[in-house]
Amino acid sequence: MSKVLKTRIQQKHASEQEWLESTLVPLAEEADNEDIDELKQTIDNLTIGTLTETDPTVPAWAKEETKPTYTADEIDGINTVVESYVEETILGGEW
Repeated sequence: MSKVLKTRIQQKHASEQEWLESTLVPLAEEADNEDIDELKQTIDNLTIGTLTETDPTVPAWAKEETKPTYTADEIDGINTVVESYVEETILGGEW
């Protein structure tokens, strides 16, 4: 079952209250409120399936729900990164 939703595109920035009070009259071929309500209900009832990662270049650990954690000692070059960060952001580059 498919339906054609005929509409026009018109840029209008308004608050929700302004839209509720709007005097914009749909053209004869445009959707009425019943069509819009039906569309909203259809969208609300959509079921989104489960996605499966199939990229062979992504390591298995990156696909796991729980990612590994590391201590600072296990990260090569962490001291250089921290020192640069401290110098540039905290000391204003005057170290």
